[in-house]
Amino acid sequence: MATNPSEYAHTVKRLISVSLKLAAAKGIHLDNDTIDPAEGIPALAAAEDERTVKWEAVLLLGDERVITAARAWHHSVFRLRRAASGLPIEMTCSEAIQAVSAARRQFYEAAKQDLGINIGSDSESYEWQLAKLASLQISDTSNGAVDKPVVRKSDAPMYYIPRS
Repeated sequence: MATNPSEYAHTVKRLISVSLKLAAAKGIHLDNDTIDPAEGIPALAAAEDERTVKWEAVLLLGDERVITAARAWHHSVFRLRRAASGLPIEMTCSEAIQAVSAARRQFYEAAKQDLGINIGSDSESYEWQLAKLASLQISDTSNGAVDKPVVRKSDAPMYYIPRS
């Protein structure tokens, strides 16, 4: 990849951060780090706009494996965005976080391989640590929030349809 894939990764991480703060504010994600929806919804839209711009560099300069991994990563993030926006998804927030972690790992491995950087033998080093914590919070009801599917599978499509 002839460009720095970290720019794209930063924009996707911004989407994740705002999505999780909004989800926490709605009681979907168990966390004290929240954002008021009046501030969070515009921040989410701005982060998505930035992601679509950075996506073009991935499409133009990434090899097929990088493009596929980047697309899978942002599609997994769209689930979090849907939940944070009050829209249905077909899995729990913890499952969505774990899916984001796995897709992130695949993107980082593909991007590093494309750049000629050794990815090492421990794929766990690329795992998102929040995914490990989320797996421990599957049914914590201490603060009134329960990690449950936001919607049944038959109620909604799996992915948010991105603008690009």
